[in-house]
This record gives sequence, C-alpha cells and structure tokens, in this order.
Amino acid sequence: MIPAPVLMTAEDLLARPVPYRRTELVNGRLMVREPAGWTHGDIAARIMGALTVHLRVQQRESGEPTPHGRLLAAETGFALQRNPDTVRAPDVAFVRWERCPSEPPA
Repeated sequence: MIPAPVLMTAEDLLARPVPYRRTELVNGRLMVREPAGWTHGDIAARIMGALTVHLRVQQRESGEPTPHGRLLAAETGFALQRNPDTVRAPDVAFVRWERCPSEPPA
C-alpha cells in the first residue's frame, strides 16, 4: 500500500521557499514550475497596463479620489482554501478595497 502524501500548509510554503522557481500550493500539494518566459512576461505586463488604465478611467468618471482597489503583480500569493491549503500566484491580481488587508500580509 502506498502511503498518503504529506500535505503542506500555506505556512509551510512561506517558510520553505524554492529558489528560482515559481511555486503554488494546490490542495496541499506543492507545484513547482520554471520561471516564466519572455512571451508570458510580455502578456502579463500588457494586462497589468490595460487594467491600470481601466481603473484610472473609472476613477476619473466616478469622481472618487482613489481607484476601486489594488493591482498586484505576479508572484503575489493568495490563500484561496484551507485544509488542505491552496495558495495561487496569478500573473496579475485585482483586490477590491474592502477585501484589502489593513496591514500587508507575508
């Protein structure tokens, strides 16, 4: 009988980074990938730029002093599920102000 794999937690992932690799946690299992390539980086940068422009237009049109939330770049980890833990790092992320933490988490 094959033993069940030991599952990692989000805290384990934070405490044991894998140098020079992109890592995520999916249902407690570590996913390790090579760094992104040129085309991937170009597309992610274009998406970030387009979202930045979109948020500025919304801000101008609404008259609000700030955009509707924060944009975060690649490799920002988001804990999406607990027990087993899932931590994903999207290429570009938008978080509405009401969901933003008061202090930046690790």
